[in-house]
Amino acid sequence: MKKQFTILSILTVATSISFAQTIPSYSKSKLAPVKISVNDPKNVINSATPKAGGDPIWSSDFATAGQWTTGNVGAGVQGAFTVGAYPAQMAQYIGAMTNGTAPLAAFNGIQYLLSGPVGVQNAYIQSPVIDMSASEIITVSFNQRYRRFNNDATFVEISTDNGANWDSYQVNTSAIGNGPVVQNTEVIDIPIGPNVTQGIIRFRWQSLEADDQFGSGYGWAIDNVSIKEGYVNNVQLFQKFITIGEQRLSYTKMPAAQAAAAGVATFGAIAKNTGLASQNVTLTVTNGAYNQASSAVTIASFGRDTLAIEEANGFTIPTTVGVANFNYALTSNNTLDFTSDDAGPVKFEVTNKVMAADAYDGTTASYGSSFNGWQNGTGRPEIGTAFEIFANDNLHAVQIGIGAVPTQSQADYIGRSIFATIYELGGSGDPIIIDATEEHFMVSGEFGKLLKLYFMSPVALEAGKTYLVTAGFNLGEPVPVAFSGFAIDGNVLGKDGDNFIGLAPDDVLLNVVPCPVVRLDFTDYTGVEELAAQYNVNAYPNPFNASTEVAFELKNEAAVSIVVTDIAGRKVLDLGSNNYAAGTHTVEINGADLNAGVYNYTITIGNQVITKRIVKK
Repeated sequence: MKKQFTILSILTVATSISFAQTIPSYSKSKLAPVKISVNDPKNVINSATPKAGGDPIWSSDFATAGQWTTGNVGAGVQGAFTVGAYPAQMAQYIGAMTNGTAPLAAFNGIQYLLSGPVGVQNAYIQSPVIDMSASEIITVSFNQRYRRFNNDATFVEISTDNGANWDSYQVNTSAIGNGPVVQNTEVIDIPIGPNVTQGIIRFRWQSLEADDQFGSGYGWAIDNVSIKEGYVNNVQLFQKFITIGEQRLSYTKMPAAQAAAAGVATFGAIAKNTGLASQNVTLTVTNGAYNQASSAVTIASFGRDTLAIEEANGFTIPTTVGVANFNYALTSNNTLDFTSDDAGPVKFEVTNKVMAADAYDGTTASYGSSFNGWQNGTGRPEIGTAFEIFANDNLHAVQIGIGAVPTQSQADYIGRSIFATIYELGGSGDPIIIDATEEHFMVSGEFGKLLKLYFMSPVALEAGKTYLVTAGFNLGEPVPVAFSGFAIDGNVLGKDGDNFIGLAPDDVLLNVVPCPVVRLDFTDYTGVEELAAQYNVNAYPNPFNASTEVAFELKNEAAVSIVVTDIAGRKVLDLGSNNYAAGTHTVEINGADLNAGVYNYTITIGNQVITKRIVKK
């Protein structure tokens, strides 16, 4: 018998931090599996909070030969943990382990990835029998280095009856596939009950993929295992949210013009009781003079719940450019034994012109993994984020974070195309396409950076409406769009072929999804609009159903030609070239036979070339 608990809390998110019902829901898909890659060993996450714990019960640095037992769970081709030196292959692909020394325990999955398809791996390393009767709750800590591949999971497991039954606790739940390395001192509180004299702990690495092509992973190294008496009174802060607007979407950056009309921000968090005693828990959020608390929630031992500060007590969003730093803290009716994991900061930035939901801070270290398409995708994938607009404004560009691809792998992506598309969300139907940027072809030097893609004409966004902005691709496999931070399940949407889909939480992250770096940029960039204005070039209606008319004004007689191309640059209509006298003219574009989508029309007037965008409904 095995029970499984996940250290990342299930997000039973309260109404105050969830989507309203005006955004339709879509079927969901997981991300496509990623390929093995060398990563930068400096790109490391160290997020766990070490704690002293109570009196020691047992410890091991793997120096005693034969103390640990290795094995596998289930049938199939299996890897195994080893005790000894840190594997050289792991050092190459996930960097050296600097918080442990040989001998240590390691599951080296890279050897199987490099050799081709391998049966799904499920390996463990197990302690001897330990007398844990000194406490009804234990605190297990260990040093680790881990990098997630696709859909592998790591567990700390406990048996209180000499191995007959096991309770399983998942760790490294925030690790992203092919993302940064996790190196830290991991700490877990586990309830075991009274009078446990035949306790055993084990560490287990498991691939959750069904495909043998991805049946293994990078690996997991462990050292300096310690078991201490646990805490009676202890709570832990897991997820933290700032939500704004009727849709209660999350934002990390908002332009001052939008912030002035957005009203107040509300706050939410997930708390877990990691002690023996029941706790009456309150969330407090502070920022300067702002100090508000949620209603108290009673959380049973090892239970979890959502706490929220509602709109009536929300924070008036600043309207001047700058950073607002909030501190989230949990308190209880009991005196807590350990408080370092009860609080944490959240940053919100008012910008000049940029709106974002991701956590990218300008460093490659803040990037996670990258979007490489949808699982079992049909082609032409897109991925992006939803934004509610609070004040009318013109969108001029989209910023897209490009993954930090190692130099030796960049040649595969150079020359591939990427563009951004904006849709209007709402109602029960599919999103309505509004416009798309120029297509961009990747060159060296753009990896690990923000790429700015421009609209040919400003896109008017309306207050009170919600829009989806996506990164899309035409030629070959997708350009790697970086993820940074996390969003609540439902915030991240995209397309697979002609179908709109949401990003599904995977078996590790549960109800949290990675947030792609896809941002709105309202900066007024001059360019083609000025040239178009000289000739009053415009198309109406736009978007159109069957046809639209291109209007232009000539000061002198000139030869004029119009060509229509699709987003990939393929010519779909050629209206030819004709001489026109001075004055205002219109030319019809008959798009009845065109598929719905975004097209460019290029009008050449004498030696002046103007390209603008039209949308077929």
